[in-house]
Amino acid sequence: AVYLYGEPDYAWWSVQLGYELAPGTFGENLTISGLESAALHIGDILQVGEARLQVTAARIPCATLAARMGDPGFVKRFRAAERPGAYCRVLQPGVVRVGDAVTLEPYPGVAVTVAEMFRAFYNPRPDAASIRRLLET
Repeated sequence: AVYLYGEPDYAWWSVQLGYELAPGTFGENLTISGLESAALHIGDILQVGEARLQVTAARIPCATLAARMGDPGFVKRFRAAERPGAYCRVLQPGVVRVGDAVTLEPYPGVAVTVAEMFRAFYNPRPDAASIRRLLET
């Protein structure tokens, strides 16, 4: 699996925290320019350099992230921000270099964003229609 996070998300966090964050701060394997990861859809395919990736899930934060950030309350803050980043499966391995173009191939099926999947994870009482929609992805 590959965890990716978007530069626009980093810019947002830098404003919220009051300091710049270096790429990789959130533990991602790839930091993507011009792409908000929460807006990606489950099933979208990304061509990054020679690698082909498919978005599969939102990141669910844990104590490791809080420790990395040096803030025991950071998991709650990360959750409230709804900027989780996306996990991807590798459809085609390959070399990825700084500056490689990223091409998005939208998922043709039911479109569920990473942010929607993230919110659904924390919903204690999802309705049947929402569950069906999520399962169709």
